[in-house]
Amino acid sequence: MPEPDPQLDRLKSENFRLQDEIERLRGEFTKLKLVEAPEAPSSHLLFVPTPARYLLVEREGAPPEAGDELELPEIGGRLVVSKVGSSPYPGESRPCAFLLLA
Repeated sequence: MPEPDPQLDRLKSENFRLQDEIERLRGEFTKLKLVEAPEAPSSHLLFVPTPARYLLVEREGAPPEAGDELELPEIGGRLVVSKVGSSPYPGESRPCAFLLLA
């Protein structure tokens, strides 16, 4: 009768351990997870081009979406949101909508 191979026993043991770990991970990944939506900002900024310079305008509520058209009476024209991102002003954490003339 051949002697038991210690390497084979070790590999069988490792195989069982890995199968258990795979089953544990499979169960973990198939569970539904509740992910809370981030709270909408209470205010935002608009980066507005004018003939003389750019203006940074504060507004209440969530920022508009990219592609939205805005009418700003104080600027006197229609503008379109090109993108929404971080403010160009250092230390400002509110989102900023960057506008272009429509």
